[in-house]
Amino acid sequence: MKSSVGQIFSLGMILILCPLCGSAAIGTNGTRRRKNGYVEAFQCHNPLCPFLHNHKYPKQFILTSSLKFKEEIWGLLNNLFHELTHEGAKNKTIAHHYSISEGKVSQLRKALEETIERNYGLEKLVMIPQTDEAIAMDETFFTIEGTSVYLILATGYKSKKTLGLKISKSRKLEDLKAVFDEAQNNVIHPIKLMSVDGWGAYQTLAKELKRKFTLVIHPHKKPYDLAWIMELSYNDTSRKITQIGVKTDVFERRATREFHYLEHTESLTLPLPKPKGRPKGTKNGQGHKKPPEKKQRGRKGFKRIFTKGKKGYMKVDPYRKTLRFGKDCPVAVASGLDKTFHVFAGMSIQNNQAENINSVIESLVRMRGPRTMETLEQRLRATVIIRNDPSILDHIEISRQVRGEFLLKNMKAQDLLSFLEDSVKIQREEGEKNA
Repeated sequence: MKSSVGQIFSLGMILILCPLCGSAAIGTNGTRRRKNGYVEAFQCHNPLCPFLHNHKYPKQFILTSSLKFKEEIWGLLNNLFHELTHEGAKNKTIAHHYSISEGKVSQLRKALEETIERNYGLEKLVMIPQTDEAIAMDETFFTIEGTSVYLILATGYKSKKTLGLKISKSRKLEDLKAVFDEAQNNVIHPIKLMSVDGWGAYQTLAKELKRKFTLVIHPHKKPYDLAWIMELSYNDTSRKITQIGVKTDVFERRATREFHYLEHTESLTLPLPKPKGRPKGTKNGQGHKKPPEKKQRGRKGFKRIFTKGKKGYMKVDPYRKTLRFGKDCPVAVASGLDKTFHVFAGMSIQNNQAENINSVIESLVRMRGPRTMETLEQRLRATVIIRNDPSILDHIEISRQVRGEFLLKNMKAQDLLSFLEDSVKIQREEGEKNA
């Protein structure tokens, strides 16, 4: 056997095992013709080999498809898949590093995705429900055949795992709710806090939950150093909305910090429909109409908290994880700030958890082959499942055959020496058992 650096090793130095049963009871079986000549073939002589359950003759194989070679090949493939799913290496870079074609890299990526779908399924993004009670949601864009589609992600602050995912042509309330519901199904406890950007549908989503909830909003617009906390609480007939305005660095260091807040109540009962038709006294200019009010354009409520809201102070200690409020501070204000503090203590209030994951996923997934929303979501889900639990790569084996040349081209002298030492060790153990 000759390695990629020209080193030659005798077959007697390598322990040859059956690729199915792992037995060392092996005999020669002639030669097989290959591209560069003929190679030695072998046959398993183990009468208990599972191959004999469905076949008349024993398993036949060549050296590079034996058990030890398959294990070494899978070790290399494990590194290759890690570079694809975690480091975001391009197909061209992978192909150059492992001395294979770009088409082969695409085939291996597809085989990995199919294996993940077959062994684990793509419905569950995490194998074990997580303990997150706070999540971050954000969107990014992909282009499929000239059309932009949204990738909506929900990420847990504690586990740092992606808990919900959806590809959609829009980011309406039903799309956001589908991702939130998937995230809720992947955690043990009810989600109590959500960090988002300034998109209005998130506020509607928080209200649609109709339970106590905290929404932390960091708008992607000037001034970037302001954040808005919306604390929702309920009784039988109404919803109380407490809006709290703070600086984004309010929890970064120990200090006495300022906040502003506004409180108002909304009825949960639907208002009566307005009467149809023209109001009396307005025909032909009769009656006295009120002059139309000049309304300020833009989203209302965010900056108004800092100009019209009541002012309050709190003592922040991110090192001891404590907040102290005055006696006149409303309970809803203290509750909203306390829940936000336990997520962002010692940090700036930003929706960076979801934004970072979005950018990483966008760089990792490159569309090749059929470009549809279904294939994109399949690729994304397979990638996210591996990122959520990298140990999966140690327990799966792709069905696609990889030739032994892949191993010989990528094994260094030190790897070959270790490979031979393992073979000698196993041979010695087998000899002791037979003795």
